[in-house]
Parts: sequence; structure tokens; C-alpha cells
Amino acid sequence: MKKDITELYSFIDDFCQIYSGYEKKQLLPSNKQRNRLCSMSLSEIMTIMVMYHTSHAKNFKYFYKTCIEYIHKNDFPNALSYNRFVELMSRLFLPFNILLHMLFGEETGTYFMDIPQSKSAIIKDAIGIKHLPGLPSKANHL
Repeated sequence: MKKDITELYSFIDDFCQIYSGYEKKQLLPSNKQRNRLCSMSLSEIMTIMVMYHTSHAKNFKYFYKTCIEYIHKNDFPNALSYNRFVELMSRLFLPFNILLHMLFGEETGTYFMDIPQSKSAIIKDAIGIKHLPGLPSKANHL
């Protein structure tokens, strides 16, 4: 099923324009570094990675081959080969970290994480593994 990715791409493209301006202003120039042009923009590559992480695909190769090269081929007309795309993924480290940091919002210093009880813990309880004091027993899980 094809999703409309226009809003996602627009948001990431706006961020990438700000990021590239900041990058040109802040980084020191280097004669040794090659700036090989790519047929896909940074915002397209980031959009594909966000789409993958929000999809139900179990591995990236399957996602790229089916969703990008087949389902969204009109959205990404200059899509790279899978191998070339994987080579370029290292370029996303800094922009993704900056984007995530911006999206976190205000830091309060208090964070909570809650995960549901796994079935393996219940099975282990059923075979007689003793609990530490203060932890719930099997009767409390069910």
C-alpha cells in the first residue's frame, strides 16, 4: 500500500536546507575531501530512512527493494541502487542526530520507559524460577 510521503519529505527537506547552510558555514574546508555529487539529495535519503524506521519491514534490503524501487518508484525517480544507498548511509549520522535532538523538545531531566511483561518471563516463572523479593510473582502477571 502506497503512503503519501509529501508532508514528510517537505519537513525533512526544510530541515536539510537549514542543515546544509549551517554545515557550509561551520565546517572547515578541506582539500582532501571529495564532494562527489549524488543523484539523490540528502533529504530524499533521510526520507527513505524515516520511512523504513516507521515501516513494518524486518530488514532494510527487503524494504528498499520492494517499497522504494517498486512501490515508490515515481516518488524517487533517481533512486540509487541498494548497494550505493547503503554506502551513503554513513552520511546521515550527523544530520539525523541533529534532527532528533531538535525534535525532542525541552529536556526536563525526568524520563519514563514502560514495557509490557514478556511471555518468556511468565514461562520461566511457570517452571519454578524463584523471584527476588519485591518482584511480582506469576499470580500477579496473569
